[in-house]
Amino acid sequence: MTSVVVLASVLTRLCWAGEMAAPQVDSMEPKSGKPGTVLVVNGVSLNKEKVEEVYLTDHRFDIKVKVLEQTATTIKLRIPPFIKPGRHQLLFLTGGDAPAYLEQPAYVLVEELPAPPEKVELTSTVSPKPAPAATETAAVATTPAPPPPPPAPQPRAEKSLQ
Repeated sequence: MTSVVVLASVLTRLCWAGEMAAPQVDSMEPKSGKPGTVLVVNGVSLNKEKVEEVYLTDHRFDIKVKVLEQTATTIKLRIPPFIKPGRHQLLFLTGGDAPAYLEQPAYVLVEELPAPPEKVELTSTVSPKPAPAATETAAVATTPAPPPPPPAPQPRAEKSLQ
């Protein structure tokens, strides 16, 4: 009986793999992740003409996700940074003349990001540098040389009036 069901499923998929096939998800990996995690969705009819936008929904809020790569059989997307933790379902906005939202049988468990570290007040104690140890040879103190004296005034040559 199961082989008949599998054969029927394969034949149905082959019939629908043509132009008229609606987007269908077979798998999504990983099954859980934190915001920023890249998910890989596999299926059929996933190209841009069939799937215009991708969302994650918790059935209260639909959050649009960034699609990184998209082919007829694969979509790579990133879990948005501000999504709430919990179980989210994949949702497609289809393309074409009659766009529609299609919920897919694929779920991801969004994990909570770790809490940011508490504000830590940094205090530092600066100890004064110790004075250099005295040695037997004393350093010669030098004083700066005094500035040179201003040039002496030169006598004027007096002209005699004759």
